[in-house]
Amino acid sequence: MIDKTLEFISKVLNTGLQNAYHSDEQQVTLGHVSSESITTPLMISLLSIEEESVTRNVTFKRQSSGNRPLSQPNEHVNLYVVLAINKALDYSSGLDVLSSARRFIINNPIHDARTHAMFPEHLLHLTLEVHHLSLDTQSRVWQSLGQ
Repeated sequence: MIDKTLEFISKVLNTGLQNAYHSDEQQVTLGHVSSESITTPLMISLLSIEEESVTRNVTFKRQSSGNRPLSQPNEHVNLYVVLAINKALDYSSGLDVLSSARRFIINNPIHDARTHAMFPEHLLHLTLEVHHLSLDTQSRVWQSLGQ
């Protein structure tokens, strides 16, 4: 599930950046931030996975198994990703790509099967948000990633 979700986010963001830059070249790669083989301007990397505790006990799907009903909660998960620019880009171009990616996420927060033909079957919907970290937390994140 996580891999398909991140692949979808990568493809959608890639398409958004291709449209923004009027380019057919791939703009986004999914992988580890410390990878030396980044060939695109932007890298998406999974940072953390967290169960959504607010909705965990709210939404249930009813199924029956024999003569006994089962309650199975829908899975609500927060996937925290980091967007990193390619070190080979000049600083100004890198900031421009990062700004364009941020703008795309803010302007296109909700995704589902009605809005995307390639939407992953295992998802009901997907909401993208920009999450701000304190400077202290950012520093710890980059240290843990070896950057």
